[in-house]
Amino acid sequence: MGTTKNEEAVTWAEKAKPESVSFSRGGRVAGGESESVGNQQKRDNRAYRSESSIFGSGTAVTGGVLDNLIEEYCDQVELKENEIQRLNDEVNRLKSRVQEFRVLRGELQKQFQEAS
Repeated sequence: MGTTKNEEAVTWAEKAKPESVSFSRGGRVAGGESESVGNQQKRDNRAYRSESSIFGSGTAVTGGVLDNLIEEYCDQVELKENEIQRLNDEVNRLKSRVQEFRVLRGELQKQFQEAS
């Protein structure tokens, strides 16, 4: 008898689990890289460094990537506005058809009442 698909999935998931290793110091998990020098401790806490920007020091930013993103988003806005216009046109056509059907229903009811 073979393994079921559920058993295979569980086995695969167990193999794929990343092993997390936490190093603690004094009962607390260390929050950043640290280095001890004598009795002083230096911490490398990247969230508070001035170099934590997406543009490292010495990086020339020409804006080409940003220009591409701006153009791409403008294209998406234009597509969505065209889609909105198309949908508004479709809604108006449907409303017009509803009105035509109401008029037709009124005429049929009038004819039915005149025939009675």
